[in-house]
Amino acid sequence: MFRRFAGNRPRADAERRVFATRVAVASVSVFRRLILPALCTIGLIGAIELAIQLRYHPGFWQKTTWLMHDPYKGELFDRSELYLRLSHLEDSDPDIISVGDSSGFFSLQSTIVNRFIPGHQFLSLNTGANQAFIGYQAIAEYMLRRTKHIKYVVLYIFPQLLPQEEVIQIADLGPITENDLVSLRSYVTPPSAFLSPYAKDWLFNGQRFHFGGPPSNHMPTLQLWSTVDDALGWLPEFDVRYDRIDGRSPFYSDARSGWYNRLGLTEPSAINANLADFEAMVRSYGARLVVAFGPISRRGVKPGDRNATAADAALARFQREHPEVKFLFPLITRWGEEKFGMYNHVSREYAFLSSERLGAALASLLRDPDSIPPFTAQLKDPGPYPAIVAKPLGPPDPTLPKPALALYLHTSTGDPASGELMSRRVTDLLAGEPAYRGMMADTRTRTTSLAARGIEIGFDLSQLRAVPVEVSGLPHCADRPGVEWAQLEGSMIFTYDSADAHVREPVRWPRESYIFVPTIVEDGERRFDGYCPEPSPEAAARAAR
Repeated sequence: MFRRFAGNRPRADAERRVFATRVAVASVSVFRRLILPALCTIGLIGAIELAIQLRYHPGFWQKTTWLMHDPYKGELFDRSELYLRLSHLEDSDPDIISVGDSSGFFSLQSTIVNRFIPGHQFLSLNTGANQAFIGYQAIAEYMLRRTKHIKYVVLYIFPQLLPQEEVIQIADLGPITENDLVSLRSYVTPPSAFLSPYAKDWLFNGQRFHFGGPPSNHMPTLQLWSTVDDALGWLPEFDVRYDRIDGRSPFYSDARSGWYNRLGLTEPSAINANLADFEAMVRSYGARLVVAFGPISRRGVKPGDRNATAADAALARFQREHPEVKFLFPLITRWGEEKFGMYNHVSREYAFLSSERLGAALASLLRDPDSIPPFTAQLKDPGPYPAIVAKPLGPPDPTLPKPALALYLHTSTGDPASGELMSRRVTDLLAGEPAYRGMMADTRTRTTSLAARGIEIGFDLSQLRAVPVEVSGLPHCADRPGVEWAQLEGSMIFTYDSADAHVREPVRWPRESYIFVPTIVEDGERRFDGYCPEPSPEAAARAAR
């Protein structure tokens, strides 16, 4: 048996050599047919990417797909404004930033806020609610990674757009913002991606893309592109006017969906869960979270809205559990209806007030953080609102639009003629407002800068009508003999003229918006008399004298 086994060994060795040879041949074949072509392809792609990088040196904002990601979604302005503001201002080295919804985007002028906090640099990076809340957090994290001096991140939001599921579910840009700004994608996007907007802009919009030029000929985009550096990214609202009498938005439920949230093992409040995540991210970079709520129209809270009181209570509990977070304002601060263009946007002529409000609060925070009291639930149901009734007194008066819009036009362009159409009461009040003086200085700076580049921004009032009306039930801080009301209706036409663009964009100001403006006759001339200070009751009392 041993001899038989020994005799079989040469045959076994030969078979093993044949098998090894076949495996080697097969391995060479696989390498030549699969692995080598793959390596060559990878090498070629790498060589192309290297050549593009060496030739064009594309930076982050050229390579990112943010601007033209899913261009068919129709959200180009929301992408453009963030693209313009971050790409222009990311190196401004602020030590305080704000993120949040458009109540801050249109209502916070960083240049005015900064006048209240000398030695510090504030930058508003508020966007739109379709970034909520993942997008807000991503913008903050992007800046925290880039700027090591940030001490405070202000989450500035409208009271009815809290971090709740219904708000977040409709915010389809939030995950895209996160992916493009702070996820792995933001680090590994190849240099060739900078060619994407050239192809997509031609394919989807039928136009040529120019890096550094305006992303579109949409009026707000053009104005933001033209003023982003001078205004530190602030843009005035271009709102279709909302119903100032009965226009109000509800609060959303704070409950969290999903069966697992009903087991009692997770945080039951969406507000608390999302704010806790936000605070943890901010703290991980050595900064502190501050929460600020924008003002709301005095008729803006729906009577009997249980979600409102539940939200107030949830925020109070969050404060007790996170005493290191500072809340600058109560959930609800009521302002006059005339202060708003849209229910959540302070009208452009009153942005100095909302900026002053935040600037003064930040000054107190920086001077003595302990001076900021803890947030407590203090919302009370407003009950039914008094009826407001307007009775037309005649046909539209073509002489009324300019005085009725005097403050609106003057703050937008610095036009001296509009300033002369404001009453002495209004002029004296505004002269004592440092924030207003700062706003007008900023307006003149922007206008001069635009003119030097051959750009003119203006207004066409030809489609706007002003009807004399008698109004009852609408409070006014200076309701005195001689005050006459006008109701504006029609379309405000915004104009933009430059060597490359001549744009006219009408925006509806419907009759159903109930835009009532008080005027008064002085020296034989009708003048705007609609300014009332906010929110100080003492200042309002002085205004009535």
